[in-house]
Amino acid sequence: MARIKLEWVETVIYKDDNDSKSIDFNEYFSGKSIEACINDAAENYDWQDHFETDVDWKKPPPVEVYRDLKNIYIDINGVWQDADVGVYTVWDKVVETAIERENVFKRTRNE
Repeated sequence: MARIKLEWVETVIYKDDNDSKSIDFNEYFSGKSIEACINDAAENYDWQDHFETDVDWKKPPPVEVYRDLKNIYIDINGVWQDADVGVYTVWDKVVETAIERENVFKRTRNE
């Protein structure tokens, strides 16, 4: 069994920049292989923001919510270790494919 940990920073931008904020968080995926974990993570790339429970309903909704991948870690015998460049390359390709597939789906729905 393989496990990966994705370390993210998520940013929420409000019209009033004083209300904008960022949070660090981790996501964990398990699978038969590192590639299977990455595929699972990429399929879940259409994420929901983690500030959902921290919403001030008196404020207007955020202008933008985005997240940036900081690191990928691999569980090796119970110890999280930095993934090598090859894992990041696979991640980039798989996420790009998932985004392209989503864009095709959106275009076909709008036609």
